Amino acid sequence: MWYPVSLKIVNLFSHEDSTFDFVNNQTTLVSGVNKTDSNVQSNGSGKTSILDCISIALIGEPLRDISKKEIVRNGEKSGQCILVLKNNVLNKEFQIVRDINATKSSNALLYENGELNINLKDLEVKETDKYILKQLGISKEDLVN
Repeated sequence: MWYPVSLKIVNLFSHEDSTFDFVNNQTTLVSGVNKTDSNVQSNGSGKTSILDCISIALIGEPLRDISKKEIVRNGEKSGQCILVLKNNVLNKEFQIVRDINATKSSNALLYENGELNINLKDLEVKETDKYILKQLGISKEDLVN
């Protein structure tokens, strides 16, 4: 079974540079605090964007129906998310690196056990997405549901 090890988000959504470590494959609770306006019901601290970044890493798109310009942090031209997954049964670790550009096409790199998968390097991003989902044993539809 695959489980998340860490997620790094740079210049995406409200995250300037955030790293999340998922400890020992345990359930993780995410809560947010609005430090600028405590009277606002939606605190805008980036909880949903964590889920969106996991989705971006896995399938190249967020769970919400939003444009790339809305994904990249205001004032920035590009951002990045790095998701590390591990499977102890298969003795494998994936590091998925997604560079998101607000105006140009985005790219995806996949490292397997620390080595860049060069077979995917020159493929279209959609082919990399298909490969990742196949290795994880899940469909895009199951993931977004």
